[in-house]
Amino acid sequence: MAYIGNSPANIQRGRRAIYEFTSTAGQTAYSGLDDNNQVLDLLEANEQSVFLNGIRLIPTDDYTVSGDTLTLTSAASVNDLMVIETQAEVGNAVTYTRTESDARYVNYNGDIISGNVQIVGSLTATDLAVDTDVLVVDATNNRVGIGTSSPSRLLTVSPSTGSAQIGLVSQDSSLSEVLFGDAADDNVGRVYYDHASNFMSLWTNASEAMRIDSSGKVGIGVTNPSIYYSNANNLVVGDTADTAGITIASGFNYDGYLAFADGTSGDAAYKGYIRYSHVSTNSMMFGTNSAERMRIDSSGNVGIGTSSLDVSGNGSDYVGLSVIETSGSRRGFIEIGDNQNADTGGIGDINFVGHYQNAGHKVMASIKSAADGSTSGQRGANVKIFTKADGSSSLTERMRISSSGNVGIGTSNPSQVLHVASTTSNPTGIGLSNSQRYYAIRSNDYSLVFTDATVSQERMRIDSSGNLLVGTTTYNGPGNASSGDYGVALREEGILTAGANASESLVLNRMNSDGDLATFKRSGSTVGSIGVEGADLTIGTGTNSGLQFFDGGSSVRPFNMASNSRVDNAIDLGESNTRFRNLYLSGGIQFDSRSNKLDDYEEGSWTPRLKGDSNSNFFNLTAAQGSYVKIGNQVTVNFMIAPSSMNGSSGILQIRDLPFTIYDAMSATGIEANGTGAYWAAWATSINHLSYTAEGNTNILYIYGTTSGTQPAVSNLTAAHMGNSGAIRGSITYRTT
Repeated sequence: MAYIGNSPANIQRGRRAIYEFTSTAGQTAYSGLDDNNQVLDLLEANEQSVFLNGIRLIPTDDYTVSGDTLTLTSAASVNDLMVIETQAEVGNAVTYTRTESDARYVNYNGDIISGNVQIVGSLTATDLAVDTDVLVVDATNNRVGIGTSSPSRLLTVSPSTGSAQIGLVSQDSSLSEVLFGDAADDNVGRVYYDHASNFMSLWTNASEAMRIDSSGKVGIGVTNPSIYYSNANNLVVGDTADTAGITIASGFNYDGYLAFADGTSGDAAYKGYIRYSHVSTNSMMFGTNSAERMRIDSSGNVGIGTSSLDVSGNGSDYVGLSVIETSGSRRGFIEIGDNQNADTGGIGDINFVGHYQNAGHKVMASIKSAADGSTSGQRGANVKIFTKADGSSSLTERMRISSSGNVGIGTSNPSQVLHVASTTSNPTGIGLSNSQRYYAIRSNDYSLVFTDATVSQERMRIDSSGNLLVGTTTYNGPGNASSGDYGVALREEGILTAGANASESLVLNRMNSDGDLATFKRSGSTVGSIGVEGADLTIGTGTNSGLQFFDGGSSVRPFNMASNSRVDNAIDLGESNTRFRNLYLSGGIQFDSRSNKLDDYEEGSWTPRLKGDSNSNFFNLTAAQGSYVKIGNQVTVNFMIAPSSMNGSSGILQIRDLPFTIYDAMSATGIEANGTGAYWAAWATSINHLSYTAEGNTNILYIYGTTSGTQPAVSNLTAAHMGNSGAIRGSITYRTT
């Protein structure tokens, strides 16, 4: 290999290193071991590239170098990545000289060198051409040409064929930059590509102005366009510290467009658009499906579905909204809504705003709608109308249409189809008029008053007590009711209802003869009547289906309504298949003229107990149940007893706590009744012929039986006979007191 000057053996090898430091909070100085345990070895101040989080730092402006320590002018944040990349360094180890006669010395004229040439030091030449036009240095004009022998600029890249390209190839995770500078700042503008994060950045006036990130998103004024709304971040224009905007500038008498396309031909190129016309109308138009849908004219009028605003001809005194279909058969509509899920949440308002003297614009009236109900997904709604009274600072609700269709004027809770209310005692009402008369229906002094206002005369009144008064303003009947459903109502379907407080609701007075007071009919045929006979009331129908309430005898008697007379032994109470259920009496039932009568009937249950008569101890029982039927003074009891132990009881066995006391009807004996033992088992002693007796003037039964087949008669059984187990069942009928 040919060489000039020093021998290749005397050239020191170049060195290159990349150092990485993870910053701590507020760190400014970097030296010593890096994250990869390399000792930082710096060159001269401007002989390395420095990056903080991928952003290249400027010497002196952003950092300084002293020895092997690099110091930031502004402190780093925690976990910021500092990358320091040193440049290649080449130096001469030994100066090597040769005389001109040396074969390795290249003459300045005529010598041809084959192979590679290494030059250490400077090379001085008037012009330089490599392979005619691969690289040309025009020393006369101070220009450099690549691919051309006649550069027209300081650097001209112009290949004889194909495209012109300039390639900047950096190391992995480094930057490729084109810097633009002046005498005051050698990199006031720059274009660089960050190979670590794969984004391109454009800088002006030493600040980043635009970035294209790795996904192709473009940010103007922002460095992170991809973090914005994913459906609208292809281009993000902003200034996170100040106001931001986009301006579309058109020529005078021309239009400005912002188009939304889904194709490149026909109306697909402008399926949606926003257009501003500077021609003469100075209006803004909004289009969908390639057709204008809304327009705002130069006066601020808004038109939806029409380009002819103010069709009604209100003129320049108005600013309006027109929703009109000017072609086709569709109708215009306006929808106001919300997205709440609340039982009483607001739906939407229409406000009427006026300039309130020197206080600026204020809402003077409003129409509001709100949800009214609790059925999720199917709630009702109301409509409210508000106005502001003269001198008032706030709106007041004047009218409401409820979800049920009731209209309230002066009330927020209308209970009728039309409900007019006032919060004061002043007359409140409704006026009805035509060309001849004016009538008023009003609430006044707690009364509803119907007035012929034309002549100022009251015609009818319903007072606060519910009295219906015609031709008078006072009521002379029973005292006014204070609560409850009192009063008289005459309904249009023919129903008359009456209610009174501590007084009769209806007074019927038949004069001079007995007979009917009121007759009841169905489809024109009489079905019954209420009448009088003498001093007593009668009610019923026909000949033998009436009753007379006989005040003189404190009784109710059978009555013949047809003849208006009493009858005997002619009327039944119920029928064989249409019976009354219970008959509640405090006395008895008299069947005929005899003195005997049935005066009581009762059914129930009782709990028997078992003991011997020698002490007060009762048997412990596993089960004990009893029932009874009492008809008049005759009682029949049924019982069952199952003992578990004698519990120390002794003596003659007794069944205690009968439901009724036994009547002593036979003075010659204490035994007033006998009963049979239907069942006994598991006694301590074998028993035959078990029976029960009722003791007069007590609530006690005694148990009799025999203990052997040869015993001539039954006798009292004792607690010892039964023992600690066994069971008995039986019944007995006796007479009670």
